[in-house]
Amino acid sequence: GHPQGTDALIKLDDVAGVTRSALIVIAQKGAVDATRSKNDVVLETARKSGGRFFPIVSVHPHDGSAALAELDRVAKLGARIVKLHPNTQNFDIEDPAVGAVIERCGTLNLVVLMDSFKPWDADQPGKFLKLTLAHPRTKLILAHMGHSQFRQFLPFGLLKKLGMQTNVFFDTSALATTFADSPLEAELVWVMRQVGLD
Repeated sequence: GHPQGTDALIKLDDVAGVTRSALIVIAQKGAVDATRSKNDVVLETARKSGGRFFPIVSVHPHDGSAALAELDRVAKLGARIVKLHPNTQNFDIEDPAVGAVIERCGTLNLVVLMDSFKPWDADQPGKFLKLTLAHPRTKLILAHMGHSQFRQFLPFGLLKKLGMQTNVFFDTSALATTFADSPLEAELVWVMRQVGLD
């Protein structure tokens, strides 16, 4: 919320040719008051930016009913995207508390932006498939498309080919720059096409 901070972000965006960018926070477990405060900062800063910034709020799934109440509150204040980060927030996406947050987001029409690469959990791509099928009302953006596990996201493309409606979108930040000009570049492009470019 510091004016100098947003001025610095605007300068960086201008140099890069970016006209609109996100302000993202990531909630920490057990810090409900801090989470609420950080969410308020990004919501208010974005509101005052004249459309230059948009807010991405957060909750921690292990905060239980407090996390669900915070989702209700930020949705009323105009939030549209919620950030969850299995690594930074240290949770397993199979945890029922995560499912409760994902389900509430769908009820509130909040999109969930979630990191999709956890190097020490080889089963995570399959867990994401189960999560998205269990919560079809919730739109999810899976950041980094599994990174080095990108091949494991092919089943999402198969669902589309079978005519099943999917609620998942993929972001290729970090992924694309890692594999550009590498022996895996052509394979990554092929996987992206199978998952769907639209």
